[in-house]
Amino acid sequence: ISLTSGKWYFEADLTGRTGSSSLRAGFGDTVGGVGYANYIISKSITANATVMIAVDLDNLLGWVGSNGSWDAGDPSAGSGGTSITLSTGAAVPFVRDNSGSSGNGGV
Repeated sequence: ISLTSGKWYFEADLTGRTGSSSLRAGFGDTVGGVGYANYIISKSITANATVMIAVDLDNLLGWVGSNGSWDAGDPSAGSGGTSITLSTGAAVPFVRDNSGSSGNGGV
């Protein structure tokens, strides 16, 4: 899914893992193989957490939070948010192993 405009939201739930590295969820502007090239906005996922990711691609803002609370601002109200850049003109949602290799077994 490659997104170029609009407001988008997704959640990622981590219920367990077999390795020690954290996992990460967010939007990137390129994706390939097991990784991604550029974060637009992302958050590390810890065990037993629900990570929330929201982007407003029309106003180039992003929000992250976990377990029902935003880290800063409120995407519903359009307040706060972090400025984002789309170097490729599109955003792609992702969830990945943060160690840069495979084998951490996120569930």
